[in-house]
Amino acid sequence: MFNTNRTTINQIFKKETGKTIFKYLIDLRINIASTMLHSTDKNINDIMFTVGFNDSTHFGRLFKKINGLTPSEYKDKYSWILQPKKIV
Repeated sequence: MFNTNRTTINQIFKKETGKTIFKYLIDLRINIASTMLHSTDKNINDIMFTVGFNDSTHFGRLFKKINGLTPSEYKDKYSWILQPKKIV
């Protein structure tokens, strides 16, 4: 389709973005998972499957590597849905 091979496409992509296609997609999927943990009440396994991971250990390891927290720690800390309502 692009009249080239995957190695060349990956090299061009990395030159333009600083990341391989694989790393870019992993970061994107973890970013989407982070957003979902922050802004929905879905459970972590549902989010994990939604963003395309099937192994919770792998997902948790990558999530912590990128965000510095496990998915459950991240949800506890950043989910606005789980925060107690303030009465003004």
